[in-house]
Amino acid sequence: MNWNRNLSLVIAALYIILCITFPLGFLDRRFVYFVPVALACIWFPGEIGLFTFSGRITKETPTLFIILGGWLLLLLPGVRAIIMRM
Repeated sequence: MNWNRNLSLVIAALYIILCITFPLGFLDRRFVYFVPVALACIWFPGEIGLFTFSGRITKETPTLFIILGGWLLLLLPGVRAIIMRM
């Protein structure tokens, strides 16, 4: 799982650098707000999976689903930027 953390940190840093370097260019700044949530899902899936939300959800969420959701959130801005450039 260590490669998940390293790769996600590199991608997140790349997003932030691109947003600072090209303010009106490659990425929309609104999508950068997904980065901390995505990193939290990738880095701490076990802790996030323990939340049960006031009794309606009574089972833990599998960590694999949390990690996949985090990667989806992290890759969404890049995929959107690539699609919009085509």
